[in-house]
Amino acid sequence: MDRNQAAHQSLDGMKKIGASEAQVVCSVSTKEELNFAYGKISLLRSTNDYSLSLSAIREGRKAQLGLNQLNVSAIENACGELKALGEAGTPDSAFGFSKLAVKKEFRHGPQEPDFAKMRLRMDEFLHSVRERHPSVILEEGFLDHVRSDTTCLNSHGSEFRVSHGNYGMLLVFSAKSGTRTSGFNYTHGQLASLDTPLLDQFGAAEILLQATGQLDKRSVPGKFTGELMITPQCLGELLDAYLGYLADSPMINGTSIFRDKLGEKIASPLLSVRSEPRSPLLAMHEFFDAEGFEAEPMDLLENGVLKSFLLSLYGANKTGKPRAKSSGSRLDVKAGDQSHNELLRSMKRGILLCRFSGGRPSLNGDFSGVAKNSYYVENGEIRYPVSETMVSGNLVQLFDSVRGVSRERIAFGTKILPWILGEGVTVSGK
Repeated sequence: MDRNQAAHQSLDGMKKIGASEAQVVCSVSTKEELNFAYGKISLLRSTNDYSLSLSAIREGRKAQLGLNQLNVSAIENACGELKALGEAGTPDSAFGFSKLAVKKEFRHGPQEPDFAKMRLRMDEFLHSVRERHPSVILEEGFLDHVRSDTTCLNSHGSEFRVSHGNYGMLLVFSAKSGTRTSGFNYTHGQLASLDTPLLDQFGAAEILLQATGQLDKRSVPGKFTGELMITPQCLGELLDAYLGYLADSPMINGTSIFRDKLGEKIASPLLSVRSEPRSPLLAMHEFFDAEGFEAEPMDLLENGVLKSFLLSLYGANKTGKPRAKSSGSRLDVKAGDQSHNELLRSMKRGILLCRFSGGRPSLNGDFSGVAKNSYYVENGEIRYPVSETMVSGNLVQLFDSVRGVSRERIAFGTKILPWILGEGVTVSGK
């Protein structure tokens, strides 16, 4: 059966087991993938994936189940299992789905792959790297096209049908000269078209150039408190951790450091972060959330002021605070008025952080980890690439201390990110 039939069959099945509210999301996707390894095209493959997610609320208990089959018997068995799972759950009146009977269809991105252009861009990319960066080893990567057709239904009459296509790119590489090697690095993202060379996407040209200069790494002398300039490739992960304090779990259990800060300043006035589910600058759009609401734009931070939490309907019902208009997975960080080179030249002493390897920040925002593929900066100049260098600080204080945001930004498919410059981090050499 097709995805629409499977979705309706699932919704009917959940009603039959006594669900007072139910929702199903059914997606069929096709991926065409062109792989490369060590600078040569290695594989062309096509894969199909089927995803069926069922959620049912029965007697105040919620149960969820995922399938990768779209057939009658699998759906019937899943509904029976859902009933058993729900009976073992705990009733909670906060569970629910959108009661807005919205019916919409969306179509976005390239629906079919252009194989000729995929091959052209891949050949062009591999040739350019060999010519410009002979010491760089392209260890692995791919260029792909994904087409997903999705149907979301719920028992209140909400219905979304989405056809979404995009290209994607992953690049993993290192540099080697004689016995000297750099650490591996990577970049990735999604594209709405192949109109631009791959070398010009996701900051690839800049970080490939950096790799050659990272063959002679040095440890930072001693320990000091300094500045941290964060590249777009690195900012996304740190920003996600920071915004995580606005989400359901920490807000519900009361551990969020921002739980009573709505409408108050929590970050530098230079920082404005907006959720843009269907931004024309993003290749991957968000159309609806996990509870059947249409995703809408919203401000998270406006000039440093907290404008919205990232609460689902469940989180909003549990806390009594407003539900977020989207999941916050499509982010647009507002550009600043300085170039990233100007920000670099304004640094007194610190680290240009290009990649960060660390654990999850603590409940109060403390973080610690290793600066990788990064540089020591002094008096506005990059002195050398660093090795065995620890960076630690507090995320809340770091984003509050931001004194520079670049006007250049990089679109990664789900986020548009600048370079930012903050202060008050501890840098420790080996």
